[in-house]
Amino acid sequence: MGNNAQNCDNSHNVHQKGESRMKIDKQVLEELGGLYDGVMEVAPGLYYVWKNDLRGLFSVSAKKLVIPVEYSDIIRITDDLYEVQKKDDLRGLFSVSAGKLLIPVRCNCISKLTDDLYEIWENDFLGLFSVSANKLVIPVEYDGFGKFADDLYWVRKNGLHGLFSISNGRWVLSVEYTKIEIKDALVITERVVKTTKLLTDLF
Repeated sequence: MGNNAQNCDNSHNVHQKGESRMKIDKQVLEELGGLYDGVMEVAPGLYYVWKNDLRGLFSVSAKKLVIPVEYSDIIRITDDLYEVQKKDDLRGLFSVSAGKLLIPVRCNCISKLTDDLYEIWENDFLGLFSVSANKLVIPVEYDGFGKFADDLYWVRKNGLHGLFSISNGRWVLSVEYTKIEIKDALVITERVVKTTKLLTDLF
């Protein structure tokens, strides 16, 4: 099952919140002409900058802001992807290479599952976002999901379960089963009557 939205997983956080815990790089601060209250290197050539309690990201090679100074916190996930937060604690996913938000700042939680897949919470509903596809592969309308087998993910809504294929981008079992399990390459489903399918038949 996905993470609880009230206990958002920030294991990818690489810095501590709070400017008092940030080491200010005075030399870079001077080179930026004193435009900001402070700066801190987060990766070679990339600096967090902050002013009036808002943060952005500055690229030395690009000589410009690659994330605007409008977020209460910025958390590095990869060299390209950053979780950004507003003061109301809503979160989004920003791509430096794309120069834009991939996920709007409206999520209660963003959790990295793989290099490509991110679980997102919005108002207690779950969805799954693919960076490579740049879209939601599972809409934000389910109360639980998890990996089932290979690239299959089970989803749950109102007590009913289905199976979704990430690579094919389609439902292999619609969300109408009270139970789905796998035994010896057989997918066993239950509505009122139990049925079985070969796992390979789902692809």
